[in-house]
Amino acid sequence: MKRRKFTHTLLQSISSYALLDSLFLHQAWGKALDPLAKHWAVALHEYCQDLKTQSISLPEWQAQVEGLYRQVNMADILKFIDFDRLQKGFSYPDLGVATR
Repeated sequence: MKRRKFTHTLLQSISSYALLDSLFLHQAWGKALDPLAKHWAVALHEYCQDLKTQSISLPEWQAQVEGLYRQVNMADILKFIDFDRLQKGFSYPDLGVATR
């Protein structure tokens, strides 16, 4: 895999992870996604722990996360997100930027 493709795919995975992290934090998904969201949370946590303990490499982690995301079409998931609730969960500082 070429470095540019790897970086592109990694950024996609990280941004998807950030979205899911925010959704879990603010519980901004519809009730229809509860079982799927819980499954994702457990699997993603396990993959991240494996990466943290270095029992898998970054490319292996990326492949596992991509496999997790391939299970459901992201466009379908976006239909169930409560964006108003998600937006209310963000806090914007008076100065600077919010990292989330």
